[in-house]
Amino acid sequence: MSTLQRPRLRLRVSEKFGDTVQGEGPSTGVPACFIRLALCNLVCSPCDTPYTWDHARYDLRKEAHYESVEELLAWALDQPEDLGRFVWISWSLVRVCR
Repeated sequence: MSTLQRPRLRLRVSEKFGDTVQGEGPSTGVPACFIRLALCNLVCSPCDTPYTWDHARYDLRKEAHYESVEELLAWALDQPEDLGRFVWISWSLVRVCR
């Protein structure tokens, strides 16, 4: 009997970085790490990360890459304990690919 494998869910990631602090909102100053997903559809005027969505000025194929949910989880769990395991995921409507 053959075993069917479930396809791995992949997200388009613009960047991920850690061992920093949250810089805005009610959690300002809280140690954190971030996973910033690409292809935001909001186009907010004060946006500080246009390279995640502005295909007219940036090559999104170079600015983003795909990672599986499992890879992102492994990365987040590998962050320093003193971050309190806070992982902020920045996205709006994200295209998900298998």
